Amino acid sequence: MTAKYRSYIIETMNGKRGSGLSQGRSVALALLCSTLLFTCRKPSASSTVEQSGGASPSTGTVYEVQRVIDGDTVELSSGTHLRYLGINTPEKKEPYFENATLYNQKLVMGKRVRVEMDVQPYDSYGRLLGFVFVDRVNINVELVRAGMAHVMIIPPNLKYAEVLQKAQEEARIAGRGIWTLLEYQAPLKLTSFHYNPPGDEAADPNREYLRLVNLTGEPLNLQGYILKDSDGHSLTFPDLELSPGYTLVVHSGKGKNQTSPEYQQEIYWQSDVPVWNNDGDELQLYDAAGKLILRRSYRGGQK
Repeated sequence: MTAKYRSYIIETMNGKRGSGLSQGRSVALALLCSTLLFTCRKPSASSTVEQSGGASPSTGTVYEVQRVIDGDTVELSSGTHLRYLGINTPEKKEPYFENATLYNQKLVMGKRVRVEMDVQPYDSYGRLLGFVFVDRVNINVELVRAGMAHVMIIPPNLKYAEVLQKAQEEARIAGRGIWTLLEYQAPLKLTSFHYNPPGDEAADPNREYLRLVNLTGEPLNLQGYILKDSDGHSLTFPDLELSPGYTLVVHSGKGKNQTSPEYQQEIYWQSDVPVWNNDGDELQLYDAAGKLILRRSYRGGQK
């Protein structure tokens, strides 16, 4: 890995991910100021179609947004839920969840939007996937540029990947929104962690999985990274390069590693049984130099 970074430890108890900031008045004031700043912020001219890949204004299907669910998901007038492609915003109980939701609401609520799709039309939850445009503004790009979202590329949906990365670097350098948080200074971020998934994970340990995203602006070679649980089980990552904004899925069960960036990159623990304890456990991720870069603790939950 060529990018330089400090060793950041992100701790979470009871499923609440810590931001690394104090819980005092300074945090509340910072979040309030951020909300006021970004709800009043005008979309950047560089989020327009001309600066976001040359898409035609006639491309895509027009809908009306009748409800904003969170920072990256809306409900259309048809009742269909639309998940924005290429980005990820904070979840409930995470810092900047409300900021991102309010900013998305300001950008699209009650408006006619044009939705551009990519290779995959729907996700595993049945949500429509797409890029949202209001007039000539790419809303996905605007959320990233405002520091309300980070890039999350999942092949084969690669449209606007380069534009999104440029917007993220702009937000990171400017210190906007989520980039003020300690969690986003680490090279990798845990975006999902299914430690107690629906169904019988004892019969199929691959029901357990987690997803990591490369937050840096450079490719990361993950060879030699080590993932551990609280019982001492460990997984050493194979030779694998993760591009900026791309994700890696780690399954608990058996399977063949898929390390090509042309597809969703996946590795397997090769365990015969579930790895993560349903009633409580701790995830620890170390880089190849042995530095602890990510920690996540939980007690129960999910299913």
